[in-house]
Order: sequence, then C-alpha cells, then structure tokens
Amino acid sequence: MEQISETVAIISGGEPIPAGFEDSIKIALLGSSDLNPMQTNDWQSKFAQGLALITNTEPGKGIIMYRGMKFLILNCKSWNPANPTMDFNNPEFVNKVGYDLEMADAADCIFYNFLKKSTALNPMIEFALTARTGKMICRCPIEYQNYAYVRLICERYNIPLLPGATTSVLSVLQTMYAFIPKFQEIQRFQLPI
Repeated sequence: MEQISETVAIISGGEPIPAGFEDSIKIALLGSSDLNPMQTNDWQSKFAQGLALITNTEPGKGIIMYRGMKFLILNCKSWNPANPTMDFNNPEFVNKVGYDLEMADAADCIFYNFLKKSTALNPMIEFALTARTGKMICRCPIEYQNYAYVRLICERYNIPLLPGATTSVLSVLQTMYAFIPKFQEIQRFQLPI
C-alpha cells in the first residue's frame, strides 16, 4: 500500500484491501494499461495525485465538498511487459485478470479509462464483464479503436460516458457523486453548505 496523502491511499499488484479502510470510498481503476510498460507518469498515478489535491484537508486547499473524504484506490495496473501473452498457461496473466475482477467486485465505484492509442483486448473484456454492476463510469475518447462498442455498452447499461480530452479528476469525481450508490448514500446525510 502506498499512502498518497492523508486522504488517499493506493494498492496495486495483487495487494489485498488493508484493514482499517472499511469506511473509505474504494475506486477500482481499470482500462488502458498497455501504453506505458514502465508505469512512469501513468494515468493511474495522475488520478491518485489529483484526488489527493481535491480532498486536501489543509485550510484553503482542496474542494470543500470533498475535503477530508477518504479514498482507497484499487489500482489494476498492467502486468510484466516482458511476458505479455494472454494465455491461460501464463500465471501472471491469469492472476492479473483475477485480481482486476476481484477489485471491481470490492470497489464502491469502477472507473474505466480508455486511452485513444490503446490496443489491449483485456480491458474490453473486463469492461463487458463489469458493465452491469451499476457502479461504473467510463472515460473514452472518440478516437479509441473500440469507441463504438464502449458507447453502446454505456448506453445500454446507463453508464456515464465522459469525453476523452476534457476529462479531469474533478469531473470524474463529480460524475461518481451524481451516479454511484455509495456517493448518493454519503450525500443523503450531508448538511447543506
């Protein structure tokens, strides 16, 4: 586990959900993971850093409505680029898919992010498998090779679909707040500001 800030922690690579995070909002990050095998400056890290800024508890920082909210990011990163075969005999691949689906089940919200140059098949399969959960939002640019498929699935299962180029961590969080049951439950008990 990596503690990004006072309000945001992240687990990845098969780590179990740690004790003490029962009240945290758990967000599974799924989607494109084939474009940066070294995982430096990846979209998952950018998401975590943006969430840490939004929820910052220091006076004058963060966004009031989200300040102090605790998040646990379930980061479903790519597997070893030296062994990328999607084969049942590849234990690394089998473990990755199993971990991704396990984290999707445990999450309060699933955020799928498809990058326009991604060609990986695995995220599309997982996307289809988790589409009926009622706790998913998606970001997909029109240039993505499977955009039409993603859009059809989103429309069919009432999954919010965010555009690619203009989507920020804040807009993702606002969409989660509007559509995801866990956020609606939190919102129901908040006093107006």
